[in-house]
Amino acid sequence: MWVGDKDVTDIATGIRVGGDEIGDPVIAFSEHFAVGLFEIPSSSGYSLNTWHAVTGVFASAISRRIYLGGGNSQESLVFFLVGAVDRTQIGGAGDSTPDRFFSGSVVEAAIWNVALSADEVRILAAGYSPLCLTNRLGNLVLYRDLIRPLNRPGIGPNMTATGTTVSDHPRVQTPTGLLLAYPPIIPKVDEPFCVETADVWTPTAAAGQEFSVGTKQEEAVSTGPAAGEVNC
Repeated sequence: MWVGDKDVTDIATGIRVGGDEIGDPVIAFSEHFAVGLFEIPSSSGYSLNTWHAVTGVFASAISRRIYLGGGNSQESLVFFLVGAVDRTQIGGAGDSTPDRFFSGSVVEAAIWNVALSADEVRILAAGYSPLCLTNRLGNLVLYRDLIRPLNRPGIGPNMTATGTTVSDHPRVQTPTGLLLAYPPIIPKVDEPFCVETADVWTPTAAAGQEFSVGTKQEEAVSTGPAAGEVNC
């Protein structure tokens, strides 16, 4: 996930996969061409061909923390302000010379305008959608579910997919569907399901518009969770 200035090089903040680093960590970073690059790696590395939850928490101008799988966390306490940003990109650096494209798959991406707690990060790492953090829905400024059913809404500006592929992914637990219905409608997805991944995602429309891609692969059922499942 990259958030930065699209018109120059190296003004950005975000999280990246450190396959070029010893131990293959994931990294939270902030960079400015006139100041330098500040990074904090996770305390352990990712495994190839394995799905991981990765979260970067930028709590203040001096605090950036990285999580891998809800743990393996480290924090950087270096003062740094990136400045104005005008582009969000999933799977690469979207500055004036786009590069650093991600060689892998992404199932969900989200940005909040508040620092998540360690407990909230662990909930996400357990396979729950960002939409399950209902106390943070008012702070969720961008959410992209890259599953491929028809007419799935997103949160925040529309984004354009480039170079997409399809891969299998285990179930992500979504929140209870219609909260006023009884029994509630629980959105379910067959396991495994397909996800839309991309080399580049960039905003193309104003906030509040919907995003949809692909073909419908989701069904709604009105029963509770199966044995061993938990719904939020």
